[in-house]
Amino acid sequence: MNYFEALSIGFGLVMILTRPLIHLFPQRWADFEMDRVYTRRQPIWVWLAGGFGLGLVAFTWYRHFTYGVPYSIVVTLIISMTLVKLSQVLFNYQQFRAFAERVLKHERTTMNLISVATALLGLVLMSMGIWLYGGGKHMNYFLILGIGMDTIALLKPVYMHLIPWDENRFIAKAYAEKRPAWVAVVAAVGLLLVALTWYLHFTAGVPHSIVISLLFSLTAIKGLTLLLDYQRFQQWVAGMLRRDGGRQIVWIDVGVSLIGLVMIAVSVWLYT
Repeated sequence: MNYFEALSIGFGLVMILTRPLIHLFPQRWADFEMDRVYTRRQPIWVWLAGGFGLGLVAFTWYRHFTYGVPYSIVVTLIISMTLVKLSQVLFNYQQFRAFAERVLKHERTTMNLISVATALLGLVLMSMGIWLYGGGKHMNYFLILGIGMDTIALLKPVYMHLIPWDENRFIAKAYAEKRPAWVAVVAAVGLLLVALTWYLHFTAGVPHSIVISLLFSLTAIKGLTLLLDYQRFQQWVAGMLRRDGGRQIVWIDVGVSLIGLVMIAVSVWLYT
């Protein structure tokens, strides 16, 4: 088992297995995190964990540049994203603690979405560890990207509309009149992923990789719109929410789901 295989499977398992605990025992988990983990005074473990995290990221980049494992840049970039949380816990601790308490105890909808995203990323990491870096049947980056992203698209009507929660309220809050901080972060990560996809298209030599590269690049339209013309996008979303209780959004998500189904089939056909 090489380093990147172990890292992907290990992180993926942690991300997946912690989710049931958070939701099966919500009050106990919230009390544990706020009373034991994120105490009012910044604990010493934060700096120890921060040092370990920085060391792990640095070592991962070292392995990427020196061992020549195909696609190691993918998990290296994903692991590097942990630096965002580390920087907040280390240098903006009280604000991070206030956010954690608000999400764990009051904004359960936000917590649910964080858990879904974390579990999906965990599944992606485990798949990469088994098929991309491991000894199983070879699964290249473009197959993982096609199946992973399009499965999220396929299931969008389920987690946005069939699960009983106030999705319209969430959408209105997510796209508030004043551009939220998450927009720049998510858009930047999306654009970096598009850039990575094109880099791998030109360097990995995977047949038909141009198909997924072009289709995935369409997401850059939304990313650039959120960055450069957020107010117009927000007004468009708000207008749809006001008309027919957001029914137009439901039909858009159904269309996204059908596209996701088609693209899963195309990804399996082209890359297996």
